[in-house]
Amino acid sequence: EAYTARRRETGWADSMYASSAIAARWLSVSDPGGAAEGDLDGGREWTPEALDDEWAELLAALPNVDEDRIHAALLGGVPDAKRPRVWLEFSGAAQAMAARPTLYADLLEQVAASSASGRAETAVHSQIENDLRRTQVDRSARGASSRGERAGGSRSGGEGTGGESDESEALGALRRVLRAFAAFSPSVSYVQGMNFIASGLLSQLDEAEAFWMLTLVVAEWLPGHFSPTMRGNAVDCHVLGALSRADCPHLAERLEALDVTVPLLATRWFL
Repeated sequence: EAYTARRRETGWADSMYASSAIAARWLSVSDPGGAAEGDLDGGREWTPEALDDEWAELLAALPNVDEDRIHAALLGGVPDAKRPRVWLEFSGAAQAMAARPTLYADLLEQVAASSASGRAETAVHSQIENDLRRTQVDRSARGASSRGERAGGSRSGGEGTGGESDESEALGALRRVLRAFAAFSPSVSYVQGMNFIASGLLSQLDEAEAFWMLTLVVAEWLPGHFSPTMRGNAVDCHVLGALSRADCPHLAERLEALDVTVPLLATRWFL
């Protein structure tokens, strides 16, 4: 609540998470002194089998949503095998993909055509290539070698075929997602930090799915963070600094004495 209030004071939109009803109720249950007796079954201990069955039922019931049951299941965690669909369904990415099913493939073709004609944004692509070398990729990323073909068959950027290592395949998938996003949103294009988000998404999702999740993160959940001015990051760092001074004054004073600023510590986490 304090975080949301501070963001409102700055005139910045509430974050999706801070404003959600489920998040608010999660905070009440996670606080030992704030949960009503039996509230949302917060004290339930899940077995792996029961938790897996519960998520299967919740996903099968969509688009109907039982917030109390979802909240209780979240306290138990999301099984690894269920995470891709949970992410897609509850983020809205699945609905966005259904509305524009060929967009990712179309963007890959657009990028490939631009590269072939020499019209590609070489500065953007060069920055992506530089950051690919700094990105730790999951070599076991789900379906890395087939994602480009499933997404539309286009491969850009000169990746090889057949004999590529798992790491090369994972880097190729990451390259395609980042180039596609830059083509999709020229006003944002590519900003450092997107590579780490996209890499994490690709560890669980197909390329097209990771692309749609990335668009939600950049455009809706963290507006203004990935921009030349990084205004969203500045706002969140300001909010975090204000909260630390109010709730952790000794820590805030110590950081100030060491000339350590909140942006120095927090920017990499917000991005």
